[in-house]
Amino acid sequence: MKPAYFSTAFLPPISYMTHLIEFQNIYIEQYETYRKQSFRNRVEFLSANGKLRFSIPVAQIDGNHTLTKDIKLVYNENWSVILWRSLEAAYNSSPFFLFYKDNLQDILFTKPQSLLDLNTNILRLILKWLGIEAKIQFTSTFDKQISDGFDFRNSFQPKSGQTNLVLNEYLQVFSDKYGFIPNLSIIDLLFNLGPSSLSYLQNMRKHGLIKRDIQS
Repeated sequence: MKPAYFSTAFLPPISYMTHLIEFQNIYIEQYETYRKQSFRNRVEFLSANGKLRFSIPVAQIDGNHTLTKDIKLVYNENWSVILWRSLEAAYNSSPFFLFYKDNLQDILFTKPQSLLDLNTNILRLILKWLGIEAKIQFTSTFDKQISDGFDFRNSFQPKSGQTNLVLNEYLQVFSDKYGFIPNLSIIDLLFNLGPSSLSYLQNMRKHGLIKRDIQS
């Protein structure tokens, strides 16, 4: 099977992971010019106050020309502690939070220097939790057009609406208050469904609820 190309993503949305688990060879784009207001440094999850959007503070060493591989994390606001407290408040009562939390907390609190390192460490952890064996590699140059695989680098944007995405409902911590909120971070699925998360993602493919809209 041809490889797939993805942008880096922080605690990526369910739609991102639903596509990614289909491939064994995955390339993360590191030579693109960094894009703001994207899932590269942003996570969305459900809190007691509704959908919460949390963006990691980053430093662009070359301004708007900074490559993704050169994006540095900024810790002067102690965002990892703030984020962790928010996750605990949101998911402490979920069925599987206690099962997963220590490994995730360890990664967040090691304070990696680069966004790419943080996101990749988390992605590998998520794949381990899902029981997925995939080879994560990085691009060696930027190619505007991908000729040797599937290009998902710009397929997942917070403002896109994901019009090709239909997700089955599952029980969320605050479903009684807000109903079902689709396409949150993959951790929302994992904390609520645990080992059944992989079957959930695979069913999206099996029943054709997610279309592969980017062709090789």
